[in-house]
Amino acid sequence: MDGARSSMSERAAQRRAFAVRAGWGEARERLLAGDASFRKYYRLTRPDRTAVVMDAPAPQEDVRPFVRVGRHLLAMGLSAP
Repeated sequence: MDGARSSMSERAAQRRAFAVRAGWGEARERLLAGDASFRKYYRLTRPDRTAVVMDAPAPQEDVRPFVRVGRHLLAMGLSAP
């Protein structure tokens, strides 16, 4: 198996482990449209709900500003990822 493929499998395993810890272990995962960065977005679907997971591999992506803005929006009573 080449390095890129094994790295992708490792990322998939990490996303799955995250989903399990977050209570979404039974959800189906589907890749959403990406953007012009290293980030990828996945839709998690289960019978009663859906969610979006952002996969932003370090060190290429620093998610702290994204998390900070999301928390600020939630504190204002708005919807945020």
